Amino acid sequence: GINAEYGKQWYQRRVRVKSIFFSLLVTCALSWDIEDTPNIMITIAAGVGMGDIGFNNIFNRGYTPNIDKLAANGINYYDFHIGGTTNSPSMAALLTGRHGQRTGVNKLFKPDSAGGLPVSEITLAKYLQDSGYATGYIGVWDLGHQEQFLPLQRGFDYFYGTPFNPVLGCFHAEGTWVPEQIGADFLCDGIKTKVPLIENNTILEQPMWTSNMSLAMLTQKTKMFIEKATADDKPFFLIISPIEIDLPLIIQDLEGVKAPTKKPPSVRA
Repeated sequence: GINAEYGKQWYQRRVRVKSIFFSLLVTCALSWDIEDTPNIMITIAAGVGMGDIGFNNIFNRGYTPNIDKLAANGINYYDFHIGGTTNSPSMAALLTGRHGQRTGVNKLFKPDSAGGLPVSEITLAKYLQDSGYATGYIGVWDLGHQEQFLPLQRGFDYFYGTPFNPVLGCFHAEGTWVPEQIGADFLCDGIKTKVPLIENNTILEQPMWTSNMSLAMLTQKTKMFIEKATADDKPFFLIISPIEIDLPLIIQDLEGVKAPTKKPPSVRA
């Protein structure tokens, strides 16, 4: 029918636009003069609804003051499409500019998954790395946990984080707040996969302590990465993918008071 034909044409146009945009981005990255290159930082906000952010919702004004400030001083886009409804297809599409039907990444990679983003796929990070960028990934990876699929083998110079979402396994959460109704699900009882914390290609601990994936820790690692890139006189490309956005596993108290056991305090982003 007419609607089906229109939908097909719209989809084809959307695919072409995405492909053209990614091609232009890569072409620009390859041809930029290193002195004119911009720094690029992407924050992954998995699970955040459009109305959760203050500048999008008058009833939430004041709850996300820092994000609202970024919006007020930047450019806001209100038509955005992702490569899938779960993290792995979305991240694969972001890094390759290709749909899951082409990359083969059309579902979430889990601790028992044997695969990852195919090694034949060239990532945006690899293009930028070859163009003189310092490239880093901090947070949850979601594109395969075996070494050949980890960030250092996919164009990133530095990686700190976990290969999959911690909620898919078990971890140490002492001193941090975990929702009561699901807290028992994360106990390491010998059955669940122990979530590793990895820096570059080295496992630092397994199971991980959630405090080592806190926003404070990720901020520290981010600062170190940016300072090193600056010292090396390189532009940087950095992706940050925190776990708190996806599930409130960690509630920090900046004054050092112990985390609550029943409910989190007010949190401002």
